[in-house]
Amino acid sequence: MWRRSGTALSQRLALSEEVSEALYGRVKKPVVALESTIISHGMPFPQNLEMAKHVEEIVRSHGACPATVCIADGSLKVGLAEQDLTQLAELGAGAKKCSTRDIAAAVTDKKVVGATTVSSTMRIAHAAGIKVFVTGGIGGVHRFCEETMDISTDLMELSRTPVAVVCAGVKSILDIPRTLEFLETHSVPVIGYKTDQFPAFFTQDSGEKAHLRRDTSQDIARLILESEALELPNGHIIAVPNPEPVPSELINEAIELGLKEVADKNIHGQAVTPYLLKRVNEITQGVSLTSNIDLVNNNATVGSQIACALFALENGYVVDSLANSVVDYSLPDKKPSSTSSGNRVLVVGGLVLDIISSSTSPLIRGTSNIGTIKQSSGGVGRNIAECLHRLRLDPLLVSSIGSDASGSILLENLKKLGMNTSGIRISDNLSTAVYSAVLDSTGDMDAAVADMSAFESIESKVISDKAIDKAKLVIADGNLIPATIGDLFTRCVHLGVDTWFEPTSVQKAIRVVEGGGVSSMKYMSPNADELHAISNAIRQETELSAENNAAHERFPLTKESGIIPQEEMERLKNDLITSTFRNRTYLY
Repeated sequence: MWRRSGTALSQRLALSEEVSEALYGRVKKPVVALESTIISHGMPFPQNLEMAKHVEEIVRSHGACPATVCIADGSLKVGLAEQDLTQLAELGAGAKKCSTRDIAAAVTDKKVVGATTVSSTMRIAHAAGIKVFVTGGIGGVHRFCEETMDISTDLMELSRTPVAVVCAGVKSILDIPRTLEFLETHSVPVIGYKTDQFPAFFTQDSGEKAHLRRDTSQDIARLILESEALELPNGHIIAVPNPEPVPSELINEAIELGLKEVADKNIHGQAVTPYLLKRVNEITQGVSLTSNIDLVNNNATVGSQIACALFALENGYVVDSLANSVVDYSLPDKKPSSTSSGNRVLVVGGLVLDIISSSTSPLIRGTSNIGTIKQSSGGVGRNIAECLHRLRLDPLLVSSIGSDASGSILLENLKKLGMNTSGIRISDNLSTAVYSAVLDSTGDMDAAVADMSAFESIESKVISDKAIDKAKLVIADGNLIPATIGDLFTRCVHLGVDTWFEPTSVQKAIRVVEGGGVSSMKYMSPNADELHAISNAIRQETELSAENNAAHERFPLTKESGIIPQEEMERLKNDLITSTFRNRTYLY
């Protein structure tokens, strides 16, 4: 199903439901544009289809929305359904390769299926309001340009359309020095991602330098945002080195042979690049195709990170980049919509994979036991966010996971629930939090191991004042380190936003005290043992007044689980209101 944009500038756009929801829906997301020529002309079937599907999933896994662009049925389609991707991949070179000059002709001929190049994809993406575009490599100045005047439209489009193009540089079949000179003349910044060298598609180093170097997606996002603020008309090239480069000798030999065939067969214009890529793949016996797919996947990862960072900066949600992290928080727009009360709840805390192993017979230590193993999504913060989501209160969960199998499971489960995952940070430097318990045949716990180190990387500063100010309530669980809880709650109070602490466990309950967050806490939801632990921690850390001591002496809790009688609860609340926990509310 397609939804047409209502703006006069974009009347020819046909946005898919997924893209339309990401751009204009109640819960917006960053969007990443993808070209279609790489599908039709860049790879053979079925590798092209597999690549296209996988790239879209990579984009989604980072909390962004993929928008593959093509021209069909007289419309500029932004976002393709799976059947559309399949048809395009099967059609292959039967689709018309459309650069910017071909857009109007393809739209007027409804029989044409137009595969968009870098230039036309940029133009269409810009019309749709998409600022980041991922591809394999861009076109450039062709070799022997002094004779043929063959220069890709991609370069001209980069000089006049403000879209950031994430690529592996310029294909090494082109004249790279002249290409970079052309880009400089036309004021196009060329940014090396974590490198000073300009990559050459199949290889990591073309022998030429990039104009700029940036090492984080946040830094690149800031550059793009500043360029937009200055109303500069140009795009940006984000040149990402190929993670699986082809040996220089092999690729150069294949290219030289391919170029000789191009000259001998008098191939020119738009037919040159597809022919050369096909021949290079044949000559290298598939090595170049594998490398091509790897670099596109890598570009999709980097491009998604940049899109999320840019989206977050535009909405004021990221302050500083996190040390040793590769993916940023990207929090969505919190402005009230016609379908939302605007009472967004920000939940900062645990996202955990629970693994429960149950033996079906008496446990025998030191060997394997027959039984069942079940996995489920857990984490106090996640559970709170799910409840709020089911109540249609539009929560946003902020947490951290690793780029591992456990993290993928958790992320996929959140998506199945329809929850917003753009506040989930994914890092190569973290292991996803896992709780693993072993139960005996009676169902009693025999042992358990919990790895919650992923949450140590969550710092208050990654959530800006603007993000807090737009929330109605901020909830933090005890999985966070004390400093994060204290600083986050202090900032909330200064901004007039209510806070809620969920202690999580007896051991973690005292973190709100250790971090200095008690005085900034509006609500908390401890059980009896957790409240007892918090009370003891305060007694140990402060010199209690006689009034406070009186309240603590009357504190009726023991180590036994249970519910405090209502009359005793009321007496306790009255005492605490006038003592240590002034103006706090407790939910049991």
